[in-house]
Amino acid sequence: STVVTDTVASLKRVVIGLGCAAVFGLVFGVNMALFPGLQALFTSFLTFISIIPSLLLLPVLLIIFGVDEPSKVIIIFIGTSFLIGRDIDLSVQEMIPREQIVKTLTLGASTLQVVYLTVLPQILPRWIDSTRLAFGPALLFLIAAEMIASSEGLGYRTSVMARYLSMDGIIPYVLWVTLIVLIFDQSVRRLIRWRFPWYVATIA
Repeated sequence: STVVTDTVASLKRVVIGLGCAAVFGLVFGVNMALFPGLQALFTSFLTFISIIPSLLLLPVLLIIFGVDEPSKVIIIFIGTSFLIGRDIDLSVQEMIPREQIVKTLTLGASTLQVVYLTVLPQILPRWIDSTRLAFGPALLFLIAAEMIASSEGLGYRTSVMARYLSMDGIIPYVLWVTLIVLIFDQSVRRLIRWRFPWYVATIA
């Protein structure tokens, strides 16, 4: 059906864009937090980029990359990657004592071992939580892009119905998008509670 086709098309774009943003945000944020040189070099840049309204970049992306898939994925990436990275940077600084890292290095661990064996396991639930919080904005960026230039997707279908003032079609789509966000949010919350109970206890 049309709803299934639009949903699959939109979710595919969100998964690719948000997935790339989450991986980039994790790597960027962890390295920012652990290496003072990178912190000094990129803090101002990260703050500046994260406050730019990403939707204003959409016309530029459409001109550069055209109306096909890349522009839609890239707007999601730009809109969420630096927010995730900034959150991971702050979380590493707050959750992991500097003394723990120093002791790990003193015991002979390499830099990679510190990152992947000491820092990453502790920051992983926060990363998943940050990605959960970014899902809503990612879907918003995508719907805006689909309304402007697309031939399928939840945003495209809503814009088509809006042209004909079809409220009986728009409302179900709005409710369906809301349900998708709710299902994703609750599923990730349950995953975090099940897999990382210690993290839930620290933020309770």
